[in-house]
Amino acid sequence: HLQGYGVPKSCSTAALNYVEVARRVSEIYSAGMPQAVELVRLGVDGTDKKSMSASEVSLFVEIAASGDANVAAAVGKRYLLGIEGFRQSYERAAHHLQMAADKNHGGAMALLGYMYCLGLGVAKSLDVAFSYFVASTAQKDALGHNGLGYIYFHGTSVQEKNLRLAFTHFNASAFGGNADGMFNLASLYLTGTGIDQSFQRAALWYTQALDRGHTPAAYTLAVMHLNGIGTMRNCKVAVDLLKRVCERGAWVSRRLQEAYDRHREGRTAAAAWLFLKLAEAGHEVAQMNAAHVLDSAGPAPLPTPEGLLVPDGAAAPDVGAAQRAAGRLYAQRHYELSAEQGSALSELRLGDYAYYGWGVRFEGADEAMAIDEMSETGVSVEAAGEPSADAAPAAGTSPDAEGPPGTEAVHATPAEPTLVRQEPDLALSLARYRRTAGMRVTGEWMQPFVARASFNLGFMYHFGVGVTQDTMAARRHYSRCAEMDPSGVHAPVVLMLALLAVQGRLAALPSAR
Repeated sequence: HLQGYGVPKSCSTAALNYVEVARRVSEIYSAGMPQAVELVRLGVDGTDKKSMSASEVSLFVEIAASGDANVAAAVGKRYLLGIEGFRQSYERAAHHLQMAADKNHGGAMALLGYMYCLGLGVAKSLDVAFSYFVASTAQKDALGHNGLGYIYFHGTSVQEKNLRLAFTHFNASAFGGNADGMFNLASLYLTGTGIDQSFQRAALWYTQALDRGHTPAAYTLAVMHLNGIGTMRNCKVAVDLLKRVCERGAWVSRRLQEAYDRHREGRTAAAAWLFLKLAEAGHEVAQMNAAHVLDSAGPAPLPTPEGLLVPDGAAAPDVGAAQRAAGRLYAQRHYELSAEQGSALSELRLGDYAYYGWGVRFEGADEAMAIDEMSETGVSVEAAGEPSADAAPAAGTSPDAEGPPGTEAVHATPAEPTLVRQEPDLALSLARYRRTAGMRVTGEWMQPFVARASFNLGFMYHFGVGVTQDTMAARRHYSRCAEMDPSGVHAPVVLMLALLAVQGRLAALPSAR
């Protein structure tokens, strides 16, 4: 319903379908610590190294056992969340966190307090949790402040309920950078509990928690956008947030983890199949990962329409080249789906496809674009396809030709767009690179791709490739490339800026006359 695939396009209907599932997923995250699934983006430098091997896990466990409190706390946290190669185990988490807590590690004591609050691997006891939270806040741990706020909010057998103290500790946790503290502080502002009600401040702190990946914050903020509470009513933003919450449900998480495991084992075809199933459900990371697998020569021989791999009359490519070209045909579509949801890598790759002439395009791009524009404005293709009374007659018909009385006029059916090989299209690649370079960076993984798009734009303006040569614009884009990815490789940028400087000096020299 959100995209109008096979059903009427309706944001409100999409929201109604998402909201109940999102509510259930949010409740699961609020009630405990479910198995975390990291959204690994294949093809992004460094992301494939997040998961440790069994030998690396064993090494860290041995270091923790030797008495290193920091390592013990880190190992315990990873067992608690089930991330980076550590299978979720509350018992092992409690063991390692206790080792670190015995050495007065603030973060470990805060996590132990959470485990006693929720009864994860230990007997549930708010009184024991309270003692750990107090010890943790003595070291100004933000997570401990949030736990202490939770205790004061609910009260225990030894500690009376105190909403003012709950607000104080949630506030300290939020300003300390803890996402749970931000969410709880926002909830107090939303309901006016322990503090004057403020929908605007609630929306602010929910947004801060959302930026740190907090799932219940995403759901609450979506409901606020859907109803215009504390913010402008915006169905599109609400549906985007609800979709994000739904994608963290168990159905998606299990299949996503299975796909990562298959890819790590080298079973590319099995991984591609699982990514494709999630991609069909609209999962953006799965769409990008499916495109990456298919772009990397494809997992298996892929069926390809005749004439789309090579131009008519050209020599047939070898098997490897044909397989790579076939993979790109299917990868392109998933890059497009992912780019529609704001993926910088996918948008950049589509720019590369247009620049080098990879993939396919619609024959009669104007017609295809008109159909897309009509779908965006809510005009049906069928209605738009009917000629108006003032429209010019179709070729081969008489302007005043009429059929016999009682019969309907017969109109020529417009030809449907067909797929043909995409030739290099510098204007389209320029538009794709501009869109990528203009994206707001919402994650560290995006920086290299936004920077790379800026560099490509600089190169095209520098040498007048597909655009009028403009050295000032080239310098601006090269500089933005360095700014967007400070930790990236800057040698090409420095080289191009130096070349621009030399060219400027040469242009300023007096002529031979």
